[in-house]
Amino acid sequence: MKLGIVGLPNVGKTTLFNALTGSKAETSAYTNASAKPNMGSAKVPDARLDWLAEYYKPKKYSPATIDFVDVAGVAKGGKGNEVFQAIRQTDAVYGHRLYIISDKILRSQQDAEESVSDTYMETWKSIPPKRPKYFYAFLASICRNMSFNRLDWRLAAKRNAEVVALTQELEMCIPDSRQDGEMDRRELRRVLETFLDSLSKESRLIFLRRYLYVDTVAEIAARYGISESKVKTQLHRTRAKLHTHLKKEGIYV
Repeated sequence: MKLGIVGLPNVGKTTLFNALTGSKAETSAYTNASAKPNMGSAKVPDARLDWLAEYYKPKKYSPATIDFVDVAGVAKGGKGNEVFQAIRQTDAVYGHRLYIISDKILRSQQDAEESVSDTYMETWKSIPPKRPKYFYAFLASICRNMSFNRLDWRLAAKRNAEVVALTQELEMCIPDSRQDGEMDRRELRRVLETFLDSLSKESRLIFLRRYLYVDTVAEIAARYGISESKVKTQLHRTRAKLHTHLKKEGIYV
């Protein structure tokens, strides 16, 4: 997700940007600062995702992030207007051709339009002091990269949705570290390993395929040749057993 912070000069946009992203962007008036927008990102905290990463130790751990763009103040004659004027002029000359490039990759009007918009902001951020000789080629290269990045994200959306779903499924079982910051993670890991050892082979495999490998219910059913309803029933019962097991060990959600 990418959000822009836009408004009149000297109303605290950059101060807000610094607070959200932890950046140290210059907060003086844009008449004395860079005309280029400040860009930064902030991680979206998720204690349960942190817990899963701590327990399973995946090779890659990518929490959700929000990208912020702090645009110079919009006022008559101000540099903020230069940003929007440059974007309008670029879009008028090259917008249609860039859209065609992006649409051929994404096959989606909305995604293509958003990729073209991302192209303009990335161009403003990365353009060298001297305008490239082949400016359209420069824009097209950025547009292709933005489009392929969006395509990768879109193809991963199904998997990301499964991560959200399994987190919701486990929320009644996994202790929230925000509620008990002193919990010994090693002890919790021992308890969970003991619990997994107590399960039947089928229940253990289904549980791990769902919550370790993030398989969908349909994928699990196909893998083991059983119905989706049986997978759901098994998972529900195993979560209930886990909840009871944790309570017996003195660990409360």
